Amino acid sequence: MQSVRLCAPGLPSHKKIDLAVNQDVLFQIIDLASSSPDETRMLRQFVILLLCPPSPFVNSLADPCTFAKELLNQEGQQRQIVASILAASRQDIAQMVFDLNLLQIELTEMPE
Repeated sequence: MQSVRLCAPGLPSHKKIDLAVNQDVLFQIIDLASSSPDETRMLRQFVILLLCPPSPFVNSLADPCTFAKELLNQEGQQRQIVASILAASRQDIAQMVFDLNLLQIELTEMPE
C-alpha cells in the first residue's frame, strides 16, 4: 500500500494506470477481516486504496459512491466501518449518505 502511495507522485500523471478491481473482490477482502485489529485495519486501508487510489492510478471497475451505498445496505460491522471511512474521506460519499438518509436509518435502529 505504501509503495503505491509513494511511487504515485513520481509517475506521469497523463498516463492512467488502471487497477481494475471489481466490487466483488473488494467485498471478499472486507470479509477476510479477522479478530486481529492490525490485520483488520490493514485490510480496510487496502480496500480504500483500491477504491480511491492516488493519481495516476484509477479503478475503472468500482465506483466509491456506489460501493459505499451497497456497504451501508448490507449487514456486517466491517462493511459498515469501511462505508464510514469512505464517507469521512470523500465529500461526494458523505453527501450521498446524507441525501439518502442512510446514516440516519442506522442511528435510529441502534439498540439503547
